[in-house]
Amino acid sequence: MILLYKSILKSMFGKYLVYITNFMSLIILSRLFTPEDFGVIAIISFFYLMFQMFSEAGIGPAIINLNNLSVKSKNGIFTFTLLVGLFSSITFYLFGSTLSSFFNQDKLLQAMPFLSIGIMFFSFLVVPLAFLQREQKFIKIAKAGVISECTSVFVIFIMYDSFDSVSTLASRLAVIPIVNFIILYYFSASTEFKRPCVGFYVSEIKLLFKFSLYQFLFSFLNFLSRNFDNLLVGKYLGSVSLGVYDKAYHLMKYPLMLLTYAMNPAIQPVISKISNNREEVQSVHLKFCYKISIISSLVGFIFFVFSKEIVYIVLGEQWGQVAVLLQIFSLSIPVQCILSSSGGFFQALNEVKLMFKYGLFSVFTFLSSMFLGLYLGELATLATSLVFAFFINFLVCYFLMYKYVYCESVFLFYIKTLSPIFLFWLLCFNVKVVL
Repeated sequence: MILLYKSILKSMFGKYLVYITNFMSLIILSRLFTPEDFGVIAIISFFYLMFQMFSEAGIGPAIINLNNLSVKSKNGIFTFTLLVGLFSSITFYLFGSTLSSFFNQDKLLQAMPFLSIGIMFFSFLVVPLAFLQREQKFIKIAKAGVISECTSVFVIFIMYDSFDSVSTLASRLAVIPIVNFIILYYFSASTEFKRPCVGFYVSEIKLLFKFSLYQFLFSFLNFLSRNFDNLLVGKYLGSVSLGVYDKAYHLMKYPLMLLTYAMNPAIQPVISKISNNREEVQSVHLKFCYKISIISSLVGFIFFVFSKEIVYIVLGEQWGQVAVLLQIFSLSIPVQCILSSSGGFFQALNEVKLMFKYGLFSVFTFLSSMFLGLYLGELATLATSLVFAFFINFLVCYFLMYKYVYCESVFLFYIKTLSPIFLFWLLCFNVKVVL
């Protein structure tokens, strides 16, 4: 337990450096660009993130679980990611005209070159990043994140008066992975596996195939469930509505990033070391989730009560419509914070196949809630449907984990983690009635 918390503190410190930088970047960019500009980028971001996910293909988590790796295998796997990145980049670029026609958005073509480059370099950095995560070198990873974010804002300022707004905003998604790759590749020389090079034995990727296959399939399902709403909103409600919706969702994710997202990189490397003792893992897991439940419920309440003030301070006056959606999304913050930590435990215990099965259910739940919300035709209804979907998936995820991984009753887990959440919801209901 102590080892986990020490690793978590290092991870959180590194992540917080990056998040603070990202937050400052958001404050600046939301005042330079309109909701429509962000909406156009949000439409294309669905496919950008999808191609990133295909490029990573579960390789990173699989590498973290390795105890040893030969030079031949290391270089072969790295070369495989280079080839995948190049192929994904070209494919994505050629896909641009089809996307532009489907969404009836000519501006999408302006962003395609930048995003294509970004996809390529994201694939390049998968192996160096996994080497550093495996050895919990979170500060070095954070340095790369901070420098790349600052560089992207600097590039935007240079381009702002000379290029169109969509191209300028899209340049950020190319600059960040380029700078990240350069720095992480340099830092990877200090890891146990050392810096990877180009090799000829691309077939060595088969060493990771069994683990990475289910990890990739789960990541794909999770990606659909968390991002398909952007695609639907952009198609049927337009880029302005998507810009508002995307910013509300983005703001809601900050508590998740500050809590479990910041901790997640530390969970898999530490828990994998005690994975043979599942009783100990279960005890650590329960205490961890209970503490997260209390903290995230408090944060969710703050977001619910001060949603208007948060939107005004962070985004500015032109984003006023975001406040209502943020208030609704804030109700899901505690559940999401706990749920988002589950992947690290599944991975550390080598239960990625079960994680994939849960992913199938979560996709069905989220897609059903999305279509229901859009059928009723309002962003607020869509947000409410997603809140219910998060809660249902929370119940199912931990039922499966306790039944098939820990082989124990989930009842105590529900009691301890849901008690603070129910109290949080009750307080929000009372505040809403008063207001």
